[in-house]
Amino acid sequence: GGCRKGTSYVRSTLNEIKQDLADEMSEPFNLYLLCVYGADLELVVHQHGTPHESFDLHPLLTVSIEGVPDITFSEEAEVIGYDFEEEDEDDENSLASRMFRGKLGAFSVKVAWEKIDVPALEEPIVSIGAPEAEDRLPYGFSDAEL
Repeated sequence: GGCRKGTSYVRSTLNEIKQDLADEMSEPFNLYLLCVYGADLELVVHQHGTPHESFDLHPLLTVSIEGVPDITFSEEAEVIGYDFEEEDEDDENSLASRMFRGKLGAFSVKVAWEKIDVPALEEPIVSIGAPEAEDRLPYGFSDAEL
């Protein structure tokens, strides 16, 4: 079995995206998907309904978990600072298991937004209540099983 999660947010401001990402990263299971499963984490800027620029957000993340060295990611989205492959899959006290089960204890995720230059959106900008196009995601949160 594989994880078949696909979560997207369509937003009109970077501050909304920052809050959405903070909310997603407050869930230990989502950290599991990033650190152990290798989930994609990308910010895509659309201009006039077309992808304009994209950013892999992995290299911007620092995951701090009490009792564990900080976890960061390379440009290739590889985990730096902790070796999940050395863990025993059957050990329910392993970091991966605790992430999976939501039993991490104190943790935080910082995003170095200053390391990327996200372009401003050009008018017209999608907003709440905007008519939905059949070939586009609606404004806000969308979750799909892939």
